[in-house]
Amino acid sequence: MSKKKSYMDKNNILKEGIVTSTIEQLFKKFIVPKTLKNNKKFTSSLDDLNDSVSDLEKHINDEYKKMGSKKRVNIKPYKLKDFIRK
Repeated sequence: MSKKKSYMDKNNILKEGIVTSTIEQLFKKFIVPKTLKNNKKFTSSLDDLNDSVSDLEKHINDEYKKMGSKKRVNIKPYKLKDFIRK
């Protein structure tokens, strides 16, 4: 006889149940943002990225200005939320 799948089996509850998914959701919601926000290496890298994006935006706008175009580029800076999966 084949083994019956029961939702009361402790292995199934841990693999598929509320416990694992809830812990993962809580971890992603509360722990990850705090650790990234407090991580100096990450925040300094994010600042460097935003500085580079700002420089790129300035160079592109200068080139448009030289060409005589009135078109301008506006790139929004990156935030911590951009790097966290929901």
